[in-house]
Amino acid sequence: LVGIVEFAAFNQKSSLVVTASNDNTARIWDTRTGSLLHTLKGHTKTVNSAAFDQEGSLVVTASNDNTARIWDSRTGSLLYTLKSHSDVVNSAYFSYDGKLLVTSSWDNTAKIWDMKTMSVTKTLYEIPGLYIKGVNFKDISPRSKITDKQKEIFRQNGAII
Repeated sequence: LVGIVEFAAFNQKSSLVVTASNDNTARIWDTRTGSLLHTLKGHTKTVNSAAFDQEGSLVVTASNDNTARIWDSRTGSLLYTLKSHSDVVNSAYFSYDGKLLVTSSWDNTAKIWDMKTMSVTKTLYEIPGLYIKGVNFKDISPRSKITDKQKEIFRQNGAII
């Protein structure tokens, strides 16, 4: 590897791993052979996180360049660049049904994106002076233990809980 690995994640079948690096790239690896399959190039700053969708056909990356990007995991091709945050995007994850994507940023927001339109459907605002370090759809699922105060903050910002 050329850069420092910032993050790594398996696909659903554990047959692939995606790594996010400080050399502005993400890489997709075959877990059985250890072979590098694709280097995802396009970000202009450190890639902070990367995740597969449930089918394993897409990868989303989050970067210090204030963008998230969606890639075809089979070809390594860039499909979309998501630009809506005004600061570092530190995490991005697909919803379990693949209809939504969530990104979090140092701009004190988490944004929920519609995968059909590639547009932001909700912006969740964090307490001023703090920043959201990361999000995942598991964190806001009905099975999660969310405090009443957290629920109120989410509701005030348009989240459906």
